[in-house]
Amino acid sequence: MDDIVCFDVEFNRSFTRLYRMYARRLVRYLRRIVNDNDVAEELLQDVFLRVYEKKIELAPGTLHANNYLYAMARNAAIDFLRRRDLEQDKLRELVMEDIQLGRTFYESIEDSFMRGEVISTMSDVLASFPKKDREIYVKKVLEGKRRSSVAQDIGLSPYRVKKTEEAITRAIRRALRTFFNECE
Repeated sequence: MDDIVCFDVEFNRSFTRLYRMYARRLVRYLRRIVNDNDVAEELLQDVFLRVYEKKIELAPGTLHANNYLYAMARNAAIDFLRRRDLEQDKLRELVMEDIQLGRTFYESIEDSFMRGEVISTMSDVLASFPKKDREIYVKKVLEGKRRSSVAQDIGLSPYRVKKTEEAITRAIRRALRTFFNECE
């Protein structure tokens, strides 16, 4: 137990000397790479935090300590720049998507408005017919049932179902003619 405590005390002293000896030089080195003082400070802290957490023994003032710390700092800066570049690329992609969506958005608003008008007109036309006729049309055209099936469900002849379907279809075509004539 005394060996562990002794090691920690010695390591802490050595680490403190190492930090005091290299911190300023490393932060200047990092600043030149990343061109940002705050980022350089954060990267410096990351480098020394890794050394401390992993209990990497580096003798202050040795060539090994110098090379090791500068390599760690350079790698941390490169990793940061790569992450930043990836984030900027993702941001550019998002901006391009927004631009594209903006164009489609306005086109889709116009399409939605047109669809809404068509649906509203169809609804108005259907509402002008008696309930039984609307039921025939909905089952036949919108639900896609066969005439014989609709006739059996409602209790009418297939001929009556056909005539009702044709009458409502004509009325809808007349009402929607203005929308489709504009497109031609």
